[in-house]
Amino acid sequence: MLSLTSKWPTERQHEGILPRRPPIAKRYAEPASAGLALQSLFDPVARGAKSWQAPTGGRENKSGREYALAMIRELISINRPAVGLAGALAVLISVCAPAYAQRKPAPAQADPAKPALVGQFGDWRAFATPQSKARTCYALSQPKTRMPANLTRDPAYIFVSHRPAEKVRNEIAIIMGFDVKPDSKPMAEIGDEKFELVAKGPNLWLRNASDEAKFIAGMRKGARLVLKAHSMRNNLTTDTYSLSGIAQALDRSLKECP
Repeated sequence: MLSLTSKWPTERQHEGILPRRPPIAKRYAEPASAGLALQSLFDPVARGAKSWQAPTGGRENKSGREYALAMIRELISINRPAVGLAGALAVLISVCAPAYAQRKPAPAQADPAKPALVGQFGDWRAFATPQSKARTCYALSQPKTRMPANLTRDPAYIFVSHRPAEKVRNEIAIIMGFDVKPDSKPMAEIGDEKFELVAKGPNLWLRNASDEAKFIAGMRKGARLVLKAHSMRNNLTTDTYSLSGIAQALDRSLKECP
């Protein structure tokens, strides 16, 4: 009999980590340098404006921002760089500090997109995001045992998700809690049935998406699911999930996302 070694995630810790089957098309912008970021704060040209010239005349002809920008440019251009930069920093603080001091923190608001627990069935739970065109529903569980027991890992999960707007049903996604060694041939076992998995970082999916129906049918009838994968250090990890309640959790998640 399986012993419970992991607790349910508190405060819905799994929110935002539901992995989708690759390929995943994401673009990450490279962070700007500190100098460019500071320039873009004050300089419209750095933000894409066609041209800009510091206004001439006295302080009364300039807004606080324009005057500060003109002073910063003048201070930085003097022959003693240390003095110029120190002066520019002082101007920057004098202009920005009052504005930030007047700001009031916005009241905390609940995220309307967070999934809600809609049912608990044995060792499985069903969740659904609020009603919308992009609604997502899923059944979720965590492993009962993780071997070797002495290895330190992040929490592990298995998801069976549905996204009606994308015509996705019963998508299997697994989080191992560590980066899986590429080309290490991770496997899933339900009784005598074995399924090849594919890894991307800590996430696993069925290698053949066409096996998902067979995989789901096996989980509905089976008693336990065993996942085996090698870490980047070549440690073999075995996670064992109870399948008690999986059928009811799947039915409820499908009811929420028909």
